Amino acid sequence: KSREDFYKQELKLFNSIIDYRVNILQKENEIKIKGTKTKQITLGAKTTTKALKFDDKTNKKILNEIKENKKQIQNLRKMKKALKNSDKKPFVWEIDFAEIFGDKNGFDVVIGNPPYIRQEKIAPPQKNNIKPTLKDRQNYKKKLIESVKNQFPNIDKFEKRSDYYIYFYFNGLNLLNDKGVFCFITSNSWLDVGYGKVLQEFLLNHVPIIAIYDNPKRSFSHAEVNTIISLFGAPSFDKNHTLALKEHEKSSSTMLGHIAKFIMFKKPFEQVNSSNNLIEIDNITAKKGQELRELVKNVVKADNYRVFPVFQGDLLEDGWKYPKSYNKKKRFSSGSYVGNKWGSKYLRAPDVFYKILRNNKEKLVNLKDISEIRRGFTTGNNDFFYLPNKYFDIKEEKDHYILIPKLDNLPSNLKIEREYLEYSIKSPKDSVSILVNSKHLKNRLFLCHKSRKELENSEVLEYIKWAESQKIHLGSTVKSRKNWWDCGKRKKPKLNCSYMINDQMRVYFNEKGIYSSDNFHEIHSDIPLEILGGLCNSTFMQLMVNVFGRVTFGGGLIKLQVSDLEDIFVLNPSKINNREIFSNSFLILAEQNKINLFEELGINPLKPIEEQDPNPLSYRKELDNIIFDELGLSDEEKKEVYQSVCELVKQRLEKAKSLSG
Repeated sequence: KSREDFYKQELKLFNSIIDYRVNILQKENEIKIKGTKTKQITLGAKTTTKALKFDDKTNKKILNEIKENKKQIQNLRKMKKALKNSDKKPFVWEIDFAEIFGDKNGFDVVIGNPPYIRQEKIAPPQKNNIKPTLKDRQNYKKKLIESVKNQFPNIDKFEKRSDYYIYFYFNGLNLLNDKGVFCFITSNSWLDVGYGKVLQEFLLNHVPIIAIYDNPKRSFSHAEVNTIISLFGAPSFDKNHTLALKEHEKSSSTMLGHIAKFIMFKKPFEQVNSSNNLIEIDNITAKKGQELRELVKNVVKADNYRVFPVFQGDLLEDGWKYPKSYNKKKRFSSGSYVGNKWGSKYLRAPDVFYKILRNNKEKLVNLKDISEIRRGFTTGNNDFFYLPNKYFDIKEEKDHYILIPKLDNLPSNLKIEREYLEYSIKSPKDSVSILVNSKHLKNRLFLCHKSRKELENSEVLEYIKWAESQKIHLGSTVKSRKNWWDCGKRKKPKLNCSYMINDQMRVYFNEKGIYSSDNFHEIHSDIPLEILGGLCNSTFMQLMVNVFGRVTFGGGLIKLQVSDLEDIFVLNPSKINNREIFSNSFLILAEQNKINLFEELGINPLKPIEEQDPNPLSYRKELDNIIFDELGLSDEEKKEVYQSVCELVKQRLEKAKSLSG
């Protein structure tokens, strides 16, 4: 046939699909209307359809479904009308590549380099240079999400903050035939960030992950992103692929027994992309394990590459969050997949990290095994709960605090009893050292657990009434509380860990305990303060933080969530023999004024780090050596820890600097 004949056949096919869909929707509405025994009821100027057979909730649902079907019918008819214009024909893979999908049910290979567009900049293609509105962007993103769910309905939730290329992964995988191969080069961010969770879980359950490749050189010098190459097989389901795409059809995991390989080449791709290297990698196998300390035994090192092979079922386990009480014999019987840091743990972690985990399985514990961790106070309104604030300064008297107005038209007679204001560390800048001296803290946290009736005739009640006159009590967080001014009771933590980390993580301590803001995590434990504080402020901890932390936050900062901190490995406190020496070493370190990581470890970040011999300050070296010796590290391995920590910090800070530039 001629091109024109072929084009007419396509249009005819589109029209028949639209007619078929309209017919189905009309029949659905007829059945719904008959089944509900509806009648027309006139209320004033409005006429509504009401179902007599069902309760109000079911009735409302059915009427909404009828309304939605009518809306779809209207849109389909508009589409059919638009098809008369030859420029309006939509692109549909299965029709425009009918010979591919008809003969082979999809492509043999899907290969691509999707655009790098962050979620906040995703927008529909511009038409006539008209800039898309916020609503246009929201609708476009909604359609992107719907396109993924239409192809794979077993995906219940989809993260709206996903970068643009994530949608290409799902749409690309959907184009493969049963024996097809998928290869993308994209940003590596999905390996470690929250929005990568949906893609990770889908891959682990349904897609053979052949390999994920990384190398020390950026693939595109002009692109300010670090890239990886993903190589996958075609999606597979426990039922026929077509059946699995039916609405609400759930399909169980089929890929948990497949081995995924994370490959870090030690040289640029063009220098190591040889058949010998790829055949060697292809022949590498793995053993199953329950957690990372066991899985690291699978790591294989060669001159040109390092491979971390791991069963997809073990990868799923490593990112699975179980409830506190569950049947350990039944894997994945409860809980959910919360995501994992594939990039930092399986690709980019330094060799010494794997070496320590492999050789010290019995000596290492997760921090959650020896402590309880919770976020610092989330007040809901810091300008009320922290004093001084933008409204008032404070002056401390014997029995109370006097509030001194900063602005005009503020009351000048407010006071708060001393019992309602506690010393608090609000920011890491509040303390010049790890040891927090409460007398030097400027901030006071408002803590009041009494009811309004109990506060009658008190000075603090006037402060609460003033806040209510400013509508502070109507804030979304505070208004849900029984007494909006009550943040709740909790035990004072003696250790508080920074939530956002620049060059190094610091765990601040106060022997009597001190409250912290949500810029910190509280660490509660029965382990002696000097022991746990020393472990948490060691360089070994810095290594763990840089591997387990989330490194995609602005300015190169690491964001350390409670779950991240819980999973971090520390030396089991029971393994420390020289406890008195260790405690004294920590107390000396804790009293020092804070300096940056590179100064403390004797490394010049302006020079190649691997060419330098670390020269840590004496108090830092003494504390670290006790831990290093318990872990059985040689002098060369100690040096490698210092170099690795500095290199990881330097890389993320320099990357952030280049992006901001």
